[in-house]
Amino acid sequence: FNRSLLDSSPDCVAVLSPRGGITFVNNAAVQHLGVTDTNDATFASLWPGSPEEASAALAGAAAGDQGRFVTARPDSDGLT
Repeated sequence: FNRSLLDSSPDCVAVLSPRGGITFVNNAAVQHLGVTDTNDATFASLWPGSPEEASAALAGAAAGDQGRFVTARPDSDGLT
């Protein structure tokens, strides 16, 4: 993937491993989600719903589905 292209996007972009580990986040994700260390971060830890919903979203992504979610940072007033 093209890191500079992803970093230029205003959308939060995370690249995941097949098991849901976060291997890359762009600058917008760092700013909006507060993810700075991708070594221990997982998709499920960012998912605003239940672990089952996170698993279903990962299964959909593995099948080629695209998805979006909106989450609120704990230190913010609104949605990001």
